[in-house]
Amino acid sequence: MENEPLQTPPTWWWVVIAGINALTVQVNIIFTKLQAKDLLVSQQSAELVNLASLICIQVGVDGPHSSEELTALDDTTNFIFSRRSVSRYNVIQYLFDQGMFAQELFLSLASEIQYKFISMIGQLVLGVVDGVLEIQAERDCGNNASEDMPPT
Repeated sequence: MENEPLQTPPTWWWVVIAGINALTVQVNIIFTKLQAKDLLVSQQSAELVNLASLICIQVGVDGPHSSEELTALDDTTNFIFSRRSVSRYNVIQYLFDQGMFAQELFLSLASEIQYKFISMIGQLVLGVVDGVLEIQAERDCGNNASEDMPPT
């Protein structure tokens, strides 16, 4: 396309943005809830678990798996991170759920780019779920943000 500026992102970039946007919408909702001053630590923890569960349902993440289940998983058809997994098929279905625009762009990509892209989104989703479950709320006795935050 001759009239496109040089800074125009490649076609696959829009598919990545569609996949990430669906995750960020959910994350933003929960993180806004977490900023309430009257939220107890137990409620904050429950919100984080709800966020991880919502992402797992939305994308089709399985787990946590036992070590035996992890060794039995086929890593050619599944992405595995920590104790969770997501199948390549579920990642593709998740992307197709983002609308016809993302679906048509994805299908127009070369198969090796599709593969790299599915891998990227699958690992991102698993990393987000694992990371969210590792977050720990820290408050002082007045339910204000603690001054002594653990290193991150």
